[in-house]
Amino acid sequence: MQAGSFPERLGSEMDRRGWRLVDLARAAGLSTGTLSNVLGRLRRPGLGFCTKVAEVLLLPSEQVVRQAGLLLLAVESTPSLSEMHHFFS
Repeated sequence: MQAGSFPERLGSEMDRRGWRLVDLARAAGLSTGTLSNVLGRLRRPGLGFCTKVAEVLLLPSEQVVRQAGLLLLAVESTPSLSEMHHFFS
């Protein structure tokens, strides 16, 4: 999936594959209503949703979960961060 919001990325990926909403919903075992709500930004995708979509699209689950905003990027350790960790742990 490419840059943009998760619904935009997912929609673009569906377009690239020539899939309709019902195609992805059926393949992933999701209801068309759930998929429609995620694509329409009426509902945020959950972990189960992302896992099913990743499996069907043959993408790493971590990638889809991260793009959905459910997994934060790893933070590089810096001297200041290490020092703060020492004081607050």
